[in-house]
Amino acid sequence: MPTAKNPDLLSAGAIAKELGLLEAKVRKAIKDLQLAPKAKKGV
Repeated sequence: MPTAKNPDLLSAGAIAKELGLLEAKVRKAIKDLQLAPKAKKGV
């Protein structure tokens, strides 16, 4: 689910929903792979 300000950005929750996974598993995978966000909400 793209954010309102930037439709190219996805949250971990949106990625989990699209893939049919738990958000916690997506967050863990992101952390384990040491992926860094391009932008952060509100910054």
